[in-house]
Amino acid sequence: MLDFLSGFSSRLNTVLLALGAIVLILMMGLATANMVLGFFGQPIRGAYEATGFLGALAVCLALAPTQQVRGHIAVNIFDRFIPRKIRQALNLVSQIILACFFLLVIYRLVMLGLTLKLFGELSEGLRISYYPLIFVLAFGFGALVLTLVVQILSQGKEN
Repeated sequence: MLDFLSGFSSRLNTVLLALGAIVLILMMGLATANMVLGFFGQPIRGAYEATGFLGALAVCLALAPTQQVRGHIAVNIFDRFIPRKIRQALNLVSQIILACFFLLVIYRLVMLGLTLKLFGELSEGLRISYYPLIFVLAFGFGALVLTLVVQILSQGKEN
């Protein structure tokens, strides 16, 4: 089961990383085009709002792949003073707390997305429904939780 989850998580993270890279390229292209056109007095309407949406997507899509390679910042200045077994236990506890926290984040995002959809909320500048963005953000956090669960189970298997 762990092998299946690990493989699925790895493939999903590869796709999310590629999508995040595409979104980041789109965001940079939009910002650049807006600056160039703004120089000629023709800025792109809603560019700042769209750039914000794209930035949120780029970050959220990269969370799980970054966790998979343990690329997030970790404060480890006390590691040399703590025995290896205690460090592993603290790491396991922190990953469990993170997974629980991000499950709450997912729940709140889904509730927010459903509320925005129910009331027909539109973005301020572009006047578009942005509840799908909220659901994509929840999906990105879901992939992060899956990656954390795989790491928790893998750590338990190693001990």
